[in-house]
Amino acid sequence: MIRKCIALAMLFSFTAMAFATEIVFEKKDFKGHLQGIAADKTGIYWSFYDVIHKTDYTGKITASIASPVHAGDLCFFEGKIYVAVSYHKKSDIQRDGGKGWVYVYDQNLKFLEKISMPDTPNPDGITRYGDKFYVGANDFGKKLHPVNNISVYTKDWKYVGRIPVNIGFETAYGAQTLNAVGDRMLASFYAKGKGTHFLSFPDLKPIEPAPFKASVGFAVIPPELTKGRELYLVAKSTGKLGKNNFGAYLTVYERKSDGNIVPANF
Repeated sequence: MIRKCIALAMLFSFTAMAFATEIVFEKKDFKGHLQGIAADKTGIYWSFYDVIHKTDYTGKITASIASPVHAGDLCFFEGKIYVAVSYHKKSDIQRDGGKGWVYVYDQNLKFLEKISMPDTPNPDGITRYGDKFYVGANDFGKKLHPVNNISVYTKDWKYVGRIPVNIGFETAYGAQTLNAVGDRMLASFYAKGKGTHFLSFPDLKPIEPAPFKASVGFAVIPPELTKGRELYLVAKSTGKLGKNNFGAYLTVYERKSDGNIVPANF
């Protein structure tokens, strides 16, 4: 299904760019659904299970790199992309000596390094806040459970410990996406109820549910591009399990001065 992109010109501080209330990824037919997104002023990064893509702000691909299964959520920090990766094949685990990893790329998706995560063998959501990294720990699998653990690491990836999070709903797996939003964290889960919540730092206590679901991706648009507006990208997946036809699109939301978060318009 082709979604109509409603675009208007928006003049940013460094260039004139076309912006849209909805950004459609230019291709589909991925065998895995979208796992997460990140954004910087040069473009958007999309994790599709076994491949990472970078696009411009119209959804056109500008760089790509294959990734081991399962590539989950990703985050951008100081010129680098950090991707939570969980190996599934025993041969891969034995070869590299571990199941949980963070793969690191530059802004052009050039591979830089991989960081072993023995204390978080099934990582998924990932973000950076202050001098800490936060990583969702899938400790319980598909079985529904009320509490999820989020692992905390130093800026040098030394394990600090885990923080239990209970958003008040039964969830499956772990935190799918994590994102620092100002002085709060947005955490998204597969849940029967409202699975996307804002949490407080540093204790990660629930503050309020978000007015959208963001379990397949969320990113803050860099302020350099927004002319003072606080704009978010919320990802949606298209396609069905069992078919190699997954695609994705992003809807732009805005936090207003009164704190309400609504679909953006230009």
